[in-house]
Amino acid sequence: MTPNHSSDLTALHNHLCKTHLGADPSVELLLASIISGGHCLIQGAPGLGKTRLLRELAQCLHLDFQRIQGTPDLMPSDITGSEIFNQQTSKFEFEPGPIFAQLCMFDELNRATPRSQAALLQALEEGEVSAARTTHKLPQPFFVVATQNPIEIEGTFPLPEAQLDRFLMRIDFEQPSTECLADILRLENSDSNAPNLAAVQVVELQQMADAVVVADDLYTQIAKLISSTHAHDDVQLGASPRGGQAIIRAAKALAVLRQRQHVTPQDIRDAVLPCLRHRIMLGYHAHAQQITSDDILIGILERDPIL
Repeated sequence: MTPNHSSDLTALHNHLCKTHLGADPSVELLLASIISGGHCLIQGAPGLGKTRLLRELAQCLHLDFQRIQGTPDLMPSDITGSEIFNQQTSKFEFEPGPIFAQLCMFDELNRATPRSQAALLQALEEGEVSAARTTHKLPQPFFVVATQNPIEIEGTFPLPEAQLDRFLMRIDFEQPSTECLADILRLENSDSNAPNLAAVQVVELQQMADAVVVADDLYTQIAKLISSTHAHDDVQLGASPRGGQAIIRAAKALAVLRQRQHVTPQDIRDAVLPCLRHRIMLGYHAHAQQITSDDILIGILERDPIL
């Protein structure tokens, strides 16, 4: 990593931590998702500052930013765009939707209907959108950061497993402590010392993450971890191979953020929960006992630690 990249990343991380007080680990994971080129799902109650954080991130990276609000009446064409008749040329022309942005925030994704949620599948997986038998490439770099309310909140539509699997990681935002909340209330709206990066630097950081070295033994331990999720009594459907790939990608990005050229066991451990918590389906007994996917993953790591 060049000194410029190192100092820029440190400045960006510190700035975002000041923007979103009390969420330092979540900020690091969000940056790791960007560096790895993956999409991110953020879960948390309304009012925790998720939109503010993402707007600040897009501004610092000079990424084209668009926001989609999830509502029950949202249509797929409101996301991807549609064919519009041009009276001057007497032809139908494609009008791109808000998904055609380098950083697209889908706010409250699980308030949109399953039909509208499905409109994201091709964009998340292939980086393109099909409309009227024509395929349109999305801009690069391209990231979708979706937020969702906890499923206990009224008016939500649970995301299907196939769609959850498209997100590299799920970051859970918790309610701030009383002390942190007091600091948030004192927080000013602007920071004149915000770092100034460019979209091309994001691409360079992605290339650096691809070059990070992973030891063969870590690959084996991750494979055993994925297999353990299938053998657990409280898991109805374990993590897919894509979950293991997500751990590798996230761990490489964390290594870049931590200014290393190799992945350590700690990088792997820090990537397991955000990369797998949304990829395992719990059985009836787990729901009845209020056991979460985090509880199961932590138990697996305690029994077979990543060393």
